[in-house]
Amino acid sequence: MYHDFMSTGRKYSSNRVALITGSSTGIGFATAELLLSDGWSVQFHSEMETEVLPGVMQELLSKNPERTSYIQADLSVPEAASKKILQHVSTRWSRLDALVVSAAVTHHGPIEAITEENWHHLLSVNVIAPFFVATKLQGLLAKNGGSIVFVSSTNAKRVNINNTLYDVSKAALNQLSRALALELRHKGVRVNTIMPGGTLTPMLEKWMSEYSDSPESALRHEMDSGFLATPTQIAGAIVSLLEDRSGWINGAAIEVDGGLHLGEFWRA
Repeated sequence: MYHDFMSTGRKYSSNRVALITGSSTGIGFATAELLLSDGWSVQFHSEMETEVLPGVMQELLSKNPERTSYIQADLSVPEAASKKILQHVSTRWSRLDALVVSAAVTHHGPIEAITEENWHHLLSVNVIAPFFVATKLQGLLAKNGGSIVFVSSTNAKRVNINNTLYDVSKAALNQLSRALALELRHKGVRVNTIMPGGTLTPMLEKWMSEYSDSPESALRHEMDSGFLATPTQIAGAIVSLLEDRSGWINGAAIEVDGGLHLGEFWRA
């Protein structure tokens, strides 16, 4: 059935609300900053207790009390966390126009050392929780022709040594996004995925410290290559997908890596 995402069922207002999971740091936080600057209200989320949130986030919340809110929820318990988030969003805002799923965890190590517990934890946060959060919130999103953006990774299409769990989870997230795009299309809810390459976030710094004998040298190499993004650069792509002008983009998985996926960047 033909569905015009650009017009059907849209009830946009100047006070659109976005929920961003994993928004205490990195890409999630940068996306929240951009949306706030564009006039959105933002529902922040992380697994941290309020008193230990990063100072810059606490400052942002205190300066924008009418347009921000925070909820702590542990996504490693997906269904319970998603119910808690739904209840909070429904009570605090009574509407939802966008969902950005940015929360994720990593795992690095040889395949011989991977345990069943490792599998359960990583898939719970990176795949199962996105499913439950999106499906629990679909009703609110459908009321206003809302949009979902999953933050995946270029590792969904390529693999690294000692990175099996993370790479598999991101490939699964891409397929989940496509499936939900089809399932929710008739409700006027768009679902898309962005796949960042290397981005200067706490997660990357943690990855470097676990993956390299010299994390400082490895990070410097990434920065010198010219293909290490800032969180704000990735956030720009996310915000673009949430806007009205992107209303005909649905079920897409977009690489946001400065073109690194095109091939080698070394020059003789």
